[in-house]
Amino acid sequence: MIQAGTNEKTSSTSASNTPTAKSPSSPASAPSPQKICLDLAAHAATAGAAALMVVPPFYDPVILDQLRDLLSEIHTTSDSLPIVYYHIPAASGLHLSPAEIAGLSDVGVRYLKDTSGNAPAFTELLFGLHDRITAFNGWDTLTFYGLAPGAKCSVWGAGNLIPKLAVQL
Repeated sequence: MIQAGTNEKTSSTSASNTPTAKSPSSPASAPSPQKICLDLAAHAATAGAAALMVVPPFYDPVILDQLRDLLSEIHTTSDSLPIVYYHIPAASGLHLSPAEIAGLSDVGVRYLKDTSGNAPAFTELLFGLHDRITAFNGWDTLTFYGLAPGAKCSVWGAGNLIPKLAVQL
């Protein structure tokens, strides 16, 4: 569903596009990103994690139905750990409306790290859909915008660079 790997061997070809006995062979093998994600979710549950942060696939983008299926499987595999959905459309190519994001609560998403930079959508999540999902600001330049109306948390990169100032804020 996401990006299944193969375990097939491929042969290089000569200029005539015909495999030859002297052509080198290159094994092409890649694990399924979905399997890795499920293995990590199961490990997190076993290790005592309180929640999982999940970013949608971005190398081979998915559509909403595929994302919902993946999140549901992760939620089940992790013994129902709550999911923090990392909404980053600039990287994932998946642009979700506030209603679609809130709808992810049906498949185990309880929290949102919103890195869309879309302040009006974030506001709708905070005020209109807070009963379905708890939204955290994840866009550094919207930190004040997120905290002023009452976001319970911000999850942003600047905290890695200026941790003491981030705590004071």
